[in-house]
Amino acid sequence: MPAHVRLKDIAVRARVSVATVSLALRNSELISPATRARLTALAGRMGYQTHPYVSAYMSWRRNRGALKHPSIALLHHYSAREGWRDHDSASLREMHRGVLDQIRARGYSTEEVWLGLARPRRVVEILQARAVSGLVFAPFAQAANLPDFPWSSFSVVQIGTGPSGLNLPRVAHNHYQGSLEAVRQCRVANYRRPGLIIDPAHDVRLQHVWRAGFEMGAEECGFDRDAILPVSESQPNLPILKAWLKRHKPDVIVTNLHRFAEDMLKALGLAAPKDVGLISLSVPAMGDRITGIEQNGYLIGTQAIDLLAGALQFHRTGILAEAITTLVTGRWNAGETFRAGK
Repeated sequence: MPAHVRLKDIAVRARVSVATVSLALRNSELISPATRARLTALAGRMGYQTHPYVSAYMSWRRNRGALKHPSIALLHHYSAREGWRDHDSASLREMHRGVLDQIRARGYSTEEVWLGLARPRRVVEILQARAVSGLVFAPFAQAANLPDFPWSSFSVVQIGTGPSGLNLPRVAHNHYQGSLEAVRQCRVANYRRPGLIIDPAHDVRLQHVWRAGFEMGAEECGFDRDAILPVSESQPNLPILKAWLKRHKPDVIVTNLHRFAEDMLKALGLAAPKDVGLISLSVPAMGDRITGIEQNGYLIGTQAIDLLAGALQFHRTGILAEAITTLVTGRWNAGETFRAGK
């Protein structure tokens, strides 16, 4: 028996024609259900696997050179239907733009699906009706579960944090490296007392990588690694901030909440970089006035589609035992809230 089992091998074993085997494995109604089941089971026992290149070629021949473009669905869980495209976060909008551009470059068609109001069963119905074979999940702002979702029917990639508890291929910004680089930039600029202001919910969602990068960077540079203030963006607390500033006397603040931090500092009569430096771990765009790490969202989006294209080509579907995570390094934006070489 050849190493690669052919349709002809199955046909010989079953004593039917190659055409009958081909139709049966494509679940054609031209073949009786009993014969389909018998030949499918035999193919499985013999170790038959479809070859993606041969399948694509035969599909092209059957359609006389006219193939429908495979469709990729972009799924998001934000508050409104256009919540990914129009998100407040420039980084998320750039990820969306990168995804769309790379989908077009690779010749796929696109569907956008909002998970906000639809039940998982309805989402599946929509995807099946539109012949979607690949899924891209936008970053999930909060942990989310999608029970009873037929993952094995789709090739899937998630960007950033995705549906909780799922082992899916993923592309994300290297948050740890970004936080570490921010602290190293403090040393280069002769700051000596960096402090970290971080939203606890974001810290948990990202598995504490921002905090870890800050602490290891502080240790490497000889700074106080305990100058960390967890504070919720939705619950500003000026007295706590004032007490933290008095205790640690930071000369530069590293944060994932740069707008929030600027507003709180302003309320205390302070401004960056005059009174204290400010580094954002999520700068809106290169060239922005805020100093810090621009997360390279566009590249994250294009890399997600490249990863998904490989899965589609080789028919890798569902939740995987060993899923690949690709980390994309951000870019340093000089900005105006940090005095280089002060």
